[in-house]
Amino acid sequence: MDTKKPDNYDYCINEIVYKSNNKWNTRSVDLRHKHPIEYTPIRKISDELPVFKFFLDIYIDKFGPFRNAYHAIGGIYLQIGNMTQVMRQKLKNHFLLGFIPFGANCNDVLKPIIEDIKELENGFEMDLDNKRIWITGGLGNITSDLPEGNEQAGIKNHNANHGCRICTIHHDELNNMSFDLAMGRRYHHKTSLQFVELDNAQTHGEKEFLSQQYGIRNKPSIFDNVTRDRHLQCPHVRLLAET
Repeated sequence: MDTKKPDNYDYCINEIVYKSNNKWNTRSVDLRHKHPIEYTPIRKISDELPVFKFFLDIYIDKFGPFRNAYHAIGGIYLQIGNMTQVMRQKLKNHFLLGFIPFGANCNDVLKPIIEDIKELENGFEMDLDNKRIWITGGLGNITSDLPEGNEQAGIKNHNANHGCRICTIHHDELNNMSFDLAMGRRYHHKTSLQFVELDNAQTHGEKEFLSQQYGIRNKPSIFDNVTRDRHLQCPHVRLLAET
């Protein structure tokens, strides 16, 4: 985890030593997944208030409701990830948030949900059994099929040249079992810089070139407006980071 740079120091870490294909290699320290504490703002609250934290598991599934015509609509569902597996299997603990109509903009439907998640991240007080408590939490997982998962990660479709949402392997090398995953992995902070570079491109041709080169969409997912790692979903680590 990154620490604040001291005024005086003798050494600093610039590279990571790792083993790939039975060989020791080095990579830049920037090529790593950051701990959630490094990008999660933590609001200080009163020590007198009990804290209840929830992480949300959002499931998005698009399906065709008609047999004779394919007009896909998307269902948006919610589960509370803190529940035990037995509790999560009960139908009463699956909550329908809404539907994405055929031809509608997915972001327009998800926008109010994102606003609610941001409110949960900021935290708020409420009464429980005549006691004042503090409620907080955030997005834990996004469960979906392959195309929807790529869309919500801001990655092109899986048949693109670089259509994997966790690494940058080329489509023609998908059978390459010796691919250096640590060196070629997608990292949240690196992808964010790629989106900035694409947004700053001056021409449409330049935008298309960068989009194809990086395997990212023209715009990031609306879920990037809340705290998350688009390439690594680790809700339990996130909850511990906010403790």
